[in-house]
Amino acid sequence: HAVLTQTVPGPSGMRTGSGPVAATVVVDVPHYAEAGGVHIAYGRFGSGPSPMLLVNPTFIPVDAYLEEPRVAGAISALADGRRLLAFDRRGLGLSDPVSAAAPPR
Repeated sequence: HAVLTQTVPGPSGMRTGSGPVAATVVVDVPHYAEAGGVHIAYGRFGSGPSPMLLVNPTFIPVDAYLEEPRVAGAISALADGRRLLAFDRRGLGLSDPVSAAAPPR
């Protein structure tokens, strides 16, 4: 993975006279956490002293967050001045699949 800086659309509520504000977000995707032999993918967005954990309520994997303009705007707002950590639930995106033989507990 590589750390890059990407300009994304700002949240829809943030506008200038010419349209939505664009923001620059530091993107570091993917990373993996392992527990009990299961790998969970996560990404880091933004930079700053305060971390925030985003529990993904959608089926969009972390490596595609910035491809969807509305999600990119929300990520931009949430990552402003902090480190935003977001993860793919098991079976989603880059995380390990759910096994029928060993479903998550």
